[in-house]
Amino acid sequence: MLTQRYINDILIIDVNGDVDIEKMEEIKNIISSLMDKDRHKVVLDLKNTKHINYLTIDILVERLQRLRQYHGDLKLVGVSDYLRNIFKVAGADNEFNSYDSVENAVKSFGKEE
Repeated sequence: MLTQRYINDILIIDVNGDVDIEKMEEIKNIISSLMDKDRHKVVLDLKNTKHINYLTIDILVERLQRLRQYHGDLKLVGVSDYLRNIFKVAGADNEFNSYDSVENAVKSFGKEE
């Protein structure tokens, strides 16, 4: 299940449960509609996620690159060692900035401006 909330102009997507292709497509669509509104800051909270299908990581990398083209970013929170290994297998372990809390991820956006 995915829930969405905002902190200032930053979209927080809370991911509960495993991420398969359908859930990753839903995440992609949420980010796309955000970009349609000319907003480009996203935090993906994975603290309640145990597994991500490694074949879907490229979708997340593509969204990250698009957000960065518009001076935005996609930051990860709560990435377990197991999830970090999945990102590594997918060749994306160095693509994302990762934080221990949503608050720290949100604060990091202010440091970039």
